[in-house]
This record gives sequence, structure tokens and C-alpha cells, in this order.
Amino acid sequence: MMNKVNVFLLTIFLSSCSLLPDPFDNIEYMHLVHLNILAAETKDCQVSEMKYYSQFLQRYSEGTLNTNTAKIYGEINTLVEELHARENPSPMYCILKKESIVEVTDDAIETFGGRFK
Repeated sequence: MMNKVNVFLLTIFLSSCSLLPDPFDNIEYMHLVHLNILAAETKDCQVSEMKYYSQFLQRYSEGTLNTNTAKIYGEINTLVEELHARENPSPMYCILKKESIVEVTDDAIETFGGRFK
């Protein structure tokens, strides 16, 4: 009888673990990787897609109540906005700004990708 009770309690305990929130956010991570690839792989200085992803991440993180994440995405968005605001940027300015975006997003990918999956 005691074994049946233990098995029952263990079953309840294990099934309740699935109710815990998952610290890994697939949507956030996917958009972060998209932004990173756009900054790293695009040859021109068109930033409309980068701007979309950086704004998405910034707004998305504001709703998570995680100020550290929101701060990181705010900094990324600032870099993208600086590039977007520049009229006819020189090729060197564009390369340097995109390298900065790649560096910051690489760090964020490494940090956020280390969460449980």
C-alpha cells in the first residue's frame, strides 16, 4: 500500500514539473539570431529588416519584466537606429556599425542561448 502511495505522489510531482515556466524563449532567440545574421551577412547598408528585428526585441522584452534583457535590447536598438538615421553613410561607417551590432548580438546569443532548452 505504501509503495502505491509513493508511486502516486511521485507521478503527481513529476507531472507538475511541466507547469514550471521555461526560461528559454524560442521567439526571442529566433529574432535575435535573425538580427545577428542580417548584420553579419548583408553587404549593403539597408537596415529596414535590422530595424524591424531590433524594435521587435525591444518591445517584446519590455513586456517580460526583465530589466536586464530590456536594457540589452535597448542598446542593440540604439545601434541600429544610429545606422538607420545616418543619411548616405559611408561604406566604412556602415561596416563598423554593423560589426558593433554583430558583436553585441553575439554576446546576447551566447548569454541567452545558455539558458535551458
